[in-house]
Amino acid sequence: MKVFLLVILALVLFFLLMFFLGQGRMIYFPRSYVANTPLLEKVTAHSYDSDGKKQWVYLLKRDGASFPDRVWWLFGGNGSVALDWVSLVEKADPSANHAFVLFDYPGYGFNSGRPGPKAIFQSVDDAIPVVARQLALNPEALMNRSSGMGHSLGCAVALDSANRHGWNRVVAVSPFTTMQAMAERSVGGLLSKLLNHHYDNEVSIDALVDRGDSMVTIFHGDADNLVPYEMGEALAGRDESGRVVDFVPVRRAGHNDIIGALEVELVAILNAE
Repeated sequence: MKVFLLVILALVLFFLLMFFLGQGRMIYFPRSYVANTPLLEKVTAHSYDSDGKKQWVYLLKRDGASFPDRVWWLFGGNGSVALDWVSLVEKADPSANHAFVLFDYPGYGFNSGRPGPKAIFQSVDDAIPVVARQLALNPEALMNRSSGMGHSLGCAVALDSANRHGWNRVVAVSPFTTMQAMAERSVGGLLSKLLNHHYDNEVSIDALVDRGDSMVTIFHGDADNLVPYEMGEALAGRDESGRVVDFVPVRRAGHNDIIGALEVELVAILNAE
């Protein structure tokens, strides 16, 4: 019996270790580009290093424009790539002096490395001087003109970036409250304690509310079966004054079709800022 219990214990410990080491495969679903991806012709691609890994960032701006009035950074979900944003951004008003940064996470697209909170946030930071040079701005001027738009996981990146870099406008589509809460829903309370990929949109929203100089719009589909609609509501509810965070329900929209359902609204935001 003692030997049997030791075997069971060893198997449990092995399972827990594999879960701890392999949880990234349950969170991220990286996609790669083929060499001749047609959408690459619609953007300019710029390489940089982040933590010793080669990364690429993509820009779409009005021909010949420099010193843009507004720069939108777009961050996709965990199964998306930067160029997925092209079809939306192309519908923005071409006469507006705006630029768009389409961002791939480490391990996505042509990027080297592995995704994770530290790697993703560091990659954003390292992209800033690269984007600034391309737009003929210094990094401080770029940050003063920057806003963030994210979907799902990208909401966490946009909100974190807004806090660390002083952005005053964020659009969050289908955000979760915390990755810990998502893990509890997926694998239960016990296994979720092993989570080491921490994203906390509650902390980010609280910080933006405390700052008081930002505007956050949260869109959430009421048919979202991946990230509960109630999570978007709960994030908006953290702004008791209602002056910083605006919550917009999207009727009959799910998690993966919500960007298409919001095309008109999102383009209007991109044009207005």
